[in-house]
Amino acid sequence: MYYSSSSVSKRLVLVPILALVAIQLLFIHNVSCLNMTNAYLHHKCYVTQGKYKPGSEDEKDLNKIIGSIPMYSNFSRGFEYMAFGKDPDFSSVIHQCRGDSLGPKCRSCYATAVSGLQRRCPRNKGGIIWYDQCFLEFNAVESLQKIDYDNNFCMSNAKNVSDNKEWMWVRFLEDLAMKASKNN
Repeated sequence: MYYSSSSVSKRLVLVPILALVAIQLLFIHNVSCLNMTNAYLHHKCYVTQGKYKPGSEDEKDLNKIIGSIPMYSNFSRGFEYMAFGKDPDFSSVIHQCRGDSLGPKCRSCYATAVSGLQRRCPRNKGGIIWYDQCFLEFNAVESLQKIDYDNNFCMSNAKNVSDNKEWMWVRFLEDLAMKASKNN
């Protein structure tokens, strides 16, 4: 049997490319399967709050909070807030899960969000990260009862809402907002 050198070289080049494509498809499939409950969506580092130095009080306070939340919460409420210190040495963590992601799903998303935010915003005193199941915010400024207009992330959902009770609440809140705006 005789093969031309060009057909052999095409096969030799084609085999590694096909193998690489197959490996990438397997990797993408495995990653997407793993991230179905904790899919990363977006993040923002609060660069204006500065960075902490290794071993500083800011780093120690933030690590205390990060470690305390799982110790004192069973993640059944879906919202956690802890803070230490006062300005200018203030550290806080806000974590909120989606309403259908409580308990173990919420705990898992918290762990994923902590490592994701620390990796994406290394040593930043503040930052926020959104996942499909939750969001997490580190902050060096007291912000709990303040509306944050600068750090938001919008998503849409193409699925239909089947529970009319949920829409009753949306309708109620819309009506309430309309009445409040008319009175001002």
